[in-house]
Amino acid sequence: FNTDHVEKIIEPKPEFLMDATWAFEEPATDPAFIPLLEISREARKKVKVALTGDGADEQFAGYNVHKIMYANRVFFEKVPAAFVKATAVLPDKLKVFRGIKYAAFSRDAGETYWHYLNAFKEKNDVITLQETRNNALGQYFSDADSKNILSKMLKLDCENLLPNYFLMKTDKTTMAHSIEARVPYLDHELIEFSATIPAKLKLQGFTDKYLLRKVAQK
Repeated sequence: FNTDHVEKIIEPKPEFLMDATWAFEEPATDPAFIPLLEISREARKKVKVALTGDGADEQFAGYNVHKIMYANRVFFEKVPAAFVKATAVLPDKLKVFRGIKYAAFSRDAGETYWHYLNAFKEKNDVITLQETRNNALGQYFSDADSKNILSKMLKLDCENLLPNYFLMKTDKTTMAHSIEARVPYLDHELIEFSATIPAKLKLQGFTDKYLLRKVAQK
């Protein structure tokens, strides 16, 4: 693609955490915040405006959770409930099976997806499984227009996770070094068009961002 790459090795330093805390201004569980700060610091040496890829994963199914959740829901529809319950003994360390474990308590897609995303994994944590049954996420899954589980996830990501967390993270890390970040994937016409694309063209088997990859190949 005729690009010019810059490589920077980052060694663990206490000041990284201090810089991240200052920039983020609130608790965060995403370690990607630190390398994003360093990328912004390095980029500021040459540019004042940068393009980011924010929005591509949320529109075209680019996260592992999309593949795992979609596979899980297909799995649940074909496997007896008794077998699914038996998977509840799986340890959380087997992350790929986490959705199966929590779906053993409920086949509700919203609740299962919520457990992929939240930081509390055990029943006795701050937020319990019982409480999640009526949370806004579950309600969102019930109210979403599309019947396709992948489309529901993408709509949720675009309207909630993207603006409330990912874009905020990008904005704070870039502005911490006085860089203006622009997001071409969030052009309103592209978003409107992507909403009309069938889910099977976004995720084919375990190939994420399928359509986007095909476009990039050209």
